[in-house]
Amino acid sequence: MIISTIFPDLIIVKRRTFSDHRGVLNKIFDSKILKNFQLDDAYTAYSRDPKTVRGLHYQMPMHGQTKYVSCTSGAFLDIVLDLRPASPKYGEIFIHELNEENQESILVPAGFAHGIFTLRPNTTMLSLCQGEYRPELESGFSILDLGLNFIGSDIIISDKDKNLPMFEKTR
Repeated sequence: MIISTIFPDLIIVKRRTFSDHRGVLNKIFDSKILKNFQLDDAYTAYSRDPKTVRGLHYQMPMHGQTKYVSCTSGAFLDIVLDLRPASPKYGEIFIHELNEENQESILVPAGFAHGIFTLRPNTTMLSLCQGEYRPELESGFSILDLGLNFIGSDIIISDKDKNLPMFEKTR
């Protein structure tokens, strides 16, 4: 099932699960729902500790990646920033919790910066990407200056992400 958000093309997908006495089978990806999504890369990111920050990352326009993001264990806040210049939501942030219980995924179109903030220990994010990863075209913005009240001084963040530039909404 597709759930719309306030951002055109940014959607939440309620995944199908099948449970019995053995456990749960979770259908992560359904090509009937995501008809135009073509997989190029798949990544997992494991975070041992809560309050771990990854992002906000994106690739330069014309080489952007669409990401289909899921939580396979633990929980995190999925954070996206609209960078599409023609968008009426340019510069706005969308935050949604993904966890192993809610069985939801988020389709983040190219043109958004993406990051996560872990809420539990032993959290794993699965990211299926459409579009080739090109490290020379990767960029990002600091998550620390977005005024997010859950981001404190006791976060775990890489030096790379800590030193990303601040986002300035100009148009």
